[in-house]
Amino acid sequence: MITFHNVTKRFGTQTVIDKLNLTIGGGEFASITGPSGAGKTTLINLLLGAEKQDTGMITVDGYEIQAFSPYAL
Repeated sequence: MITFHNVTKRFGTQTVIDKLNLTIGGGEFASITGPSGAGKTTLINLLLGAEKQDTGMITVDGYEIQAFSPYAL
């Protein structure tokens, strides 16, 4: 299961993701769609640990993304 709980990501003064709450259950399939600049790539980068959220928590199977080493990511 993947969860985003009140996740916010800003680049300078621009808020790209604001207080996102999202749950994708085990075995579920999810698609991310939207116009250019909507934050799709930022969402994926947060999930992969390539970017760090400014606020909130991201977990995968109950483990917080920030707890993983760069090698584990």
